Amino acid sequence: MYVGYDGREYEDSEMDAMRRDAREEARALHNEYWKHLSSGEVYAVMVKDERAYLAAGPLAHTEVTAKNLAEWNFEYEADLEDWLNENSDDFGLHEIREEHPS
Repeated sequence: MYVGYDGREYEDSEMDAMRRDAREEARALHNEYWKHLSSGEVYAVMVKDERAYLAAGPLAHTEVTAKNLAEWNFEYEADLEDWLNENSDDFGLHEIREEHPS
């Protein structure tokens, strides 16, 4: 038996189910850099179910690092993911070739 932040008591089976759901959700999300094919602008994109879920950009060259992407060191911009999803054919994955000094 567990007591939640709300004071509600949860059975072990309920807690197991919530933990399982949280693990599945975490596996479903991953971060990528997307590069606009014509302009070369790079965006940080949190992807869920093969679609942009959160996004930031365009980014400065020095912001495009593996560390920033792994730790999501960006402030997302409202509605940018909608634009990216609507224009996804205009973007490709951007590979990080080297780290930039902070």
